Amino acid sequence: MKMRQLEAFHAVMVCGTLTRAAESLYTSQPSISRMLTDLEYEIGFPLFERQKGRVRPTPEGVAFFEELKLVIESIGGLSEFAKKIKNQRTGHIDISVTPALSLSFLPPILAEFRKKYPDSVTTISVRDPGHIYSQLRNGTTDIAFSNGFIELPNVAMEILAEAQFVCALPPGHPLETKDAITPEDISGEDFIMLIPEKEYSWAGHDNLLKKMKEPPKSVCYTQRSMIAYAMVAQGLGLSILEPFSAAHWEKSGVVIKPFFPELVYNFYIFFPRDKIRSMLARSLSNIALEYLRANPLPFQNSIQCDIKQ
Repeated sequence: MKMRQLEAFHAVMVCGTLTRAAESLYTSQPSISRMLTDLEYEIGFPLFERQKGRVRPTPEGVAFFEELKLVIESIGGLSEFAKKIKNQRTGHIDISVTPALSLSFLPPILAEFRKKYPDSVTTISVRDPGHIYSQLRNGTTDIAFSNGFIELPNVAMEILAEAQFVCALPPGHPLETKDAITPEDISGEDFIMLIPEKEYSWAGHDNLLKKMKEPPKSVCYTQRSMIAYAMVAQGLGLSILEPFSAAHWEKSGVVIKPFFPELVYNFYIFFPRDKIRSMLARSLSNIALEYLRANPLPFQNSIQCDIKQ
């Protein structure tokens, strides 16, 4: 069976006559008639009864038409699917990112991405890890940048960085003369504390404070490092925070120092496991890794940046 024969049969069934079918396909009536005859010969049974120049579908022809409609619908769906793939390669990309990575980390990456794909359109969703996890599971985002989750079914992940957290000091704090900050230095100091979320905990911070004879005074609790940095900038206390935003807050007077012993947390690039990983998403992932290779986070002893092709 040839596609043109099936098109002719479908046109006759829809239009009702050979003449109108020929007009819809921009061909002649004899051509339509010949294609129908060839099709009937190939399938081995008549599709129409022919009487005085008119055609009437046989019961077999009606059954064949019903099946053909399903095939045509499937082809139409395949065409739409192909368009979707094309758009994912050259059109739109949905990005989810935590607040900590949205301020200083994502903008230069997107600037480089736009140079490579000037016709692309991006939608950026700044969410907490829990919302990002839901977006990944539902397939409503193409790529996400976040700290890790406790459980990750239906989600693919690649290491972005092993981030050594830094000590953020208020402007003019006495500790700013030190080269590095230790637990002994922050004993009794006013402290901005990160609190855990359902999907993530700050176990390194908790263990550090539990081991201290005199822990710092937690004067403020927040889930967001962006808020913690802002509190530090206002002189409310010091904190140990992610390094991605450090350069931004240094411009506001926050003093950034390395902290030892190291508090290291993994940050990842996430993809929905059951969604096509588009060329745009793969490229953005590589650009992010290349950016960290060229612009290491402050005071980092090592960063894993294995670029995935």
